[in-house]
Amino acid sequence: MKKIYLSIATLALCVGATAQNTAKAPTQHMHKAMLDPNAKIPAKLKALAKTQGGPFAWQKDPIEQVMTQKGIDITSANPQEDTFLASVFMDSTVSVASGATIRPNNDIFLGTTFDPKSTLIQPSFQSIVSMNDSYNVDSIFILASYVKKTAAIDTLYTYLIWGDSTNTAVYNKFANSSVWVSPISTWRKSVIGPKVVGAVGAAGNKVSPAAPATNMKLVKYVLQPGDSTGKGYGFSKAISIPFTSVSAPAGVVIPAGNIVTCMYTFVPGGTHTLNQTMYSFTTAVVPTINGFCGIVWNQSSPAVTAAADYRDYQVDVTSWNMGVNYDKKQRHAMYSATYNNNTIGDLTTAPNMYFSITGNSSVGINEAKAKGFALGQNSPNPFSNGSTVNYELVKDANSATFTVTDVMGRLISSEKVANSTGVHTVNLGSYSAGVYYYTLTVDGNATTKKMIAQ
Repeated sequence: MKKIYLSIATLALCVGATAQNTAKAPTQHMHKAMLDPNAKIPAKLKALAKTQGGPFAWQKDPIEQVMTQKGIDITSANPQEDTFLASVFMDSTVSVASGATIRPNNDIFLGTTFDPKSTLIQPSFQSIVSMNDSYNVDSIFILASYVKKTAAIDTLYTYLIWGDSTNTAVYNKFANSSVWVSPISTWRKSVIGPKVVGAVGAAGNKVSPAAPATNMKLVKYVLQPGDSTGKGYGFSKAISIPFTSVSAPAGVVIPAGNIVTCMYTFVPGGTHTLNQTMYSFTTAVVPTINGFCGIVWNQSSPAVTAAADYRDYQVDVTSWNMGVNYDKKQRHAMYSATYNNNTIGDLTTAPNMYFSITGNSSVGINEAKAKGFALGQNSPNPFSNGSTVNYELVKDANSATFTVTDVMGRLISSEKVANSTGVHTVNLGSYSAGVYYYTLTVDGNATTKKMIAQ
């Protein structure tokens, strides 16, 4: 499988003590229409440094990285994944114009969960941090389309939420039966989302995270005229939300072993009337009040005609990278006429959002540099009806062998695999239930990892 890399543009990173403009926005980019399969991917941010043990600084969109590491095409003329505009508003009394239709806007609380312990966040298949490393979030870059039509002062409520995935005061896990789509139920036992309060059905209610104050930070970012695209119809910019301050110049400290979620919503200034159009996806309607849309990743191909067609964004059983959202009528969760009691990990969409994280990692020297190759964790894991393993060779090798053994060390299988430079995939079939070890040996150097069949 050929590795697909994104072309990324540098975005200047600056920090300040207040939630004002802190980064030079890239050139506006056009999203042609809501759910348009040919919409253009927005400008990307640049990783500042690779993790090789010691200090690091990363700017990562975890969902984009997950897709790239899984070999999903997001850059061609007909990508498997695309981006579209999702109206974001903390009040369902206004409307949006989509095509020839004017429809009420849902109350939406949108976000992404990032787990830097994941083995599929970097091309080397090496975690950014270990379970024993804390890290800092100094800023969040939200790709969005803000349209300022009036002098009203609008605010993005941006929450950072963190905790261990088992922390029930912060996160809620949903069993398979609570989730509408498959094939997540074939291997992932649950999905996760931050708990929220204010979950009632009346329009205009303001929902917020339920995490304790020790596990949450709110930045009320006042949107500036320079954040506006000037008009709607799909133009987007990167909006920088700083989580630094005079007392915390490195940003928010995320404790070791924790995942982190960023969620945001648009809180308008001024007044508006029932069903007044706040955003338009078409030039046929010109909004008269300020509006906001987030840029959201979504599946383009294969076409979704059955539940089994969905590709979830969760990577492996040991990590929690996923989109999360809170919607009055969330199609991909429980589809209730009133609010769900909690947010839920979204298996099909995720906002285009970059986490800027720094820290001091105990992760060792990059495996690919030390050995000349890197071996990924099989996905899914555990598995029942097959799994895949990715590996990367820094340069052409004389030989590469992939073997599988059981816990007693007995050889289950052995095969010669591709030995050319690049990323390759090994397909694993069905195994009897149990624990197995797979080993990649390249020119005498070997790496072994564990997998579970069930």
